[in-house]
Amino acid sequence: MGTTILAQRVYSYVPDTVLLLGGNEFQRKIDVGNTWFKLRIGFLAALPAVDPAANRNMLAQRIYFGMSSSYGPGATSFNCANFIGACLTGDPTTDTTLTLSTNGYLPYYTGGNSVAFAKRGNVYTLASSSSAAIFSVSQRAFPRRFAYVMDITRPIGGNGTFTISVYSSNSASHDWEPAALFSVLDTLSAAPTIDGKTMATTVSARTITWGETNGPLDTISIYSRLSNYPLEISAIGAVVRDTNEYPEQLSGHTEVFLPLNEGSVLFPTYWGYGTLLSGTLQPYYASSAITSSGSATNATPYVNLSGTSCGASDGFDSYGTGSLASWNAGYGWTSAGTSYEW
Repeated sequence: MGTTILAQRVYSYVPDTVLLLGGNEFQRKIDVGNTWFKLRIGFLAALPAVDPAANRNMLAQRIYFGMSSSYGPGATSFNCANFIGACLTGDPTTDTTLTLSTNGYLPYYTGGNSVAFAKRGNVYTLASSSSAAIFSVSQRAFPRRFAYVMDITRPIGGNGTFTISVYSSNSASHDWEPAALFSVLDTLSAAPTIDGKTMATTVSARTITWGETNGPLDTISIYSRLSNYPLEISAIGAVVRDTNEYPEQLSGHTEVFLPLNEGSVLFPTYWGYGTLLSGTLQPYYASSAITSSGSATNATPYVNLSGTSCGASDGFDSYGTGSLASWNAGYGWTSAGTSYEW
């Protein structure tokens, strides 16, 4: 029997509504469509102490994080429709012992090397492993939350070589807050920083040949195996980079930006959009697109991304404690979150 329930915790002397997830897979669909080429997703969480007095290790844990398809079952099902992401604790096909380091009043767990993988049905496609990660411990003298951020890059069209990178907290002594996580999601840096600290790279640009044959990768999935020691999730978020190539037209004298246009809205409220050009271009505005006229010399359009105010974000503070059934808060989600025990 899995555990999925909303509860109260206190971090840095501030009450926090958290999702206790153990033995279940949490899924929530985002409005990503099928035209993205890069996603940055993340979550903030803590693990409970198995036995604070005895300083025991956590046996047989397994934590997945990534993108699945809303067309069918998620990563933990024998009939998984489509999933790509990483097992943060080690090999996704086996359980891992998380080793507890006492570290005074700041204990933490470490596991095996994180492994990027994809899955359809019950067939796993594994990339090579990367680096071990730190999992902070709650319910001790100084409860702390750790952060995980994942970049997934794929070819336009959704089939071909996917590249996965994962970053995690590099310190066992710091408690990260939801605002810090959402700020990290807003950046494009290859090695993101959280509260001024460079995150540790736990999966470094691992590649998998994959696609969306069995369903679009449009749903965030998190799985934690142990129902008696559930993962305590404080926040989840996502941003999406636009896929559009902004072509030169009229022999290089006009640059046309073609974002997800919403009527007369010049800068759309969803996902990425083109920004101002360098060089000597002078922008003017129209209801159908953003164009710039003049010399195209050294004009370099580039792609920006939405902030979490435009992407999917959830700090859970708008929920009451108790069952999951009434969930439908947060911003940028296509539907309410759902927990599955396949």
